[in-house]
Amino acid sequence: MKRSDKAIKAASYVAGVFSIAASMLLVVFLILSLVGLIHPRRARITLHTDSISKIYDGTPLRGSEPVISYGTLYDGHSMEIRYIPECIETGEYANAPVIVILDETGADVTAQYDITQDFGDMTVQAREIMLVSPDKSKVYDGEPLTADEVWVGGGTLAWGHTLISEGGNALILPGVEKIRPVYRILSENGADVTDQYAVTESFGDLEVLPIEITLTTESANKTYDGEKLSAPGWEHVGGKLLDGHTVVMTVTASIDDVGSVMNEGEARVTDESGKDVSFLYKFDYRFGSLEINGIPLHITTQSAQKVYDGKPLVCGKWEITKGKLKDGETIQVQEYAVCDSVGSVDNAMRFLVTDKNGRDITYRYSFTCNYGTLSIQPRAINIRTGSAQKKYDGTPLSCSTYEIISGSLCDGDRIDMACTSIVNLGYSDNYVLDCTIYRVEADGTLTDVSACYRITFDYGTLKITSG
Repeated sequence: MKRSDKAIKAASYVAGVFSIAASMLLVVFLILSLVGLIHPRRARITLHTDSISKIYDGTPLRGSEPVISYGTLYDGHSMEIRYIPECIETGEYANAPVIVILDETGADVTAQYDITQDFGDMTVQAREIMLVSPDKSKVYDGEPLTADEVWVGGGTLAWGHTLISEGGNALILPGVEKIRPVYRILSENGADVTDQYAVTESFGDLEVLPIEITLTTESANKTYDGEKLSAPGWEHVGGKLLDGHTVVMTVTASIDDVGSVMNEGEARVTDESGKDVSFLYKFDYRFGSLEINGIPLHITTQSAQKVYDGKPLVCGKWEITKGKLKDGETIQVQEYAVCDSVGSVDNAMRFLVTDKNGRDITYRYSFTCNYGTLSIQPRAINIRTGSAQKKYDGTPLSCSTYEIISGSLCDGDRIDMACTSIVNLGYSDNYVLDCTIYRVEADGTLTDVSACYRITFDYGTLKITSG
């Protein structure tokens, strides 16, 4: 046989073997595919969990089981959860369970899938509570004032948890500071879980009050004499000093002129060694007063009267009836009372007292005045109206003339008068319907001064005859 024929036969043999092998592999692949042992490609699926949260309560927050939100498992395959996450303490965690995919025989076929994770979050929020501690106070006694009480004033602790106080601050000397308790929150097994709470603190004040004592100063008064007035006396009337302490008060107030001031002073407290401990006390001062009164001066003014004459009435006569001025001082009237109309007013005056240098020292005197009276009486005047007559003609008859038959008008005054009238035959008194007396002022204006007159009338006669 030729070499070329042998080569051809060999090649044909090898080709046949490969063809048989390929056919056998294809049959095996088809069988494995049919029983689900192999797949021609990896399946795509998406696993989803929701986001969940809760307020911290000391118990676990358990994650949720995943669901397939995209894609499907191959027939006969199932998902098995190997791990569900849990969290207890505050914070944010992934809601990421661990799963495997099994076939009918329980074999792990997870590798046959292209898995996308769409996992939510797990959040444990801090538990909100309010812790309160009330104000505490006392009066200083040399012992510390402590504050370590604290309790829940809003919200609640988780079940089995306990709030404990481990101390606080203290204050000895008078003053105020914020209460600062030291506290922890423990779980039922004694673990410190304070950081699992969102705590709002509402803490009051710690206050030590100074000891209150009441001190008084005396009062004093006198009439002005040019000398200084003071009253150094004082008394401790209320409140108790601590043992060994002594209070001393210095009264410094004084006055040397007419008026009044508080008799003020300043106190200090010392201990047995002489150290100033006034800061331990609150002084309630009840100050007296220092008062210098004006020199009493009694003055009487005289009275005056007249009949109205159109001019104001003034009377400047007065005298000191009790008391006297000091040497070198003078007194004069600064303002007089005026009566310028019918009636009466007090003859009041305002006085000015000056020293030898002309300085106003009126305030150093206390005036008691007995005022006289200024009185103006009305001016009497009698007026007679005129007379007239005529024959009847159907028109009114009147007469506006008049005559002052007693008394007189003041200079510058004038009378405006209206009288009656008649029309028919007969006669009548010429009565006055209106009479006003005016004062003509310098600028020409008129002022009604009728009330300053006492006016009486005599009447003339109006007569109408027939021929």
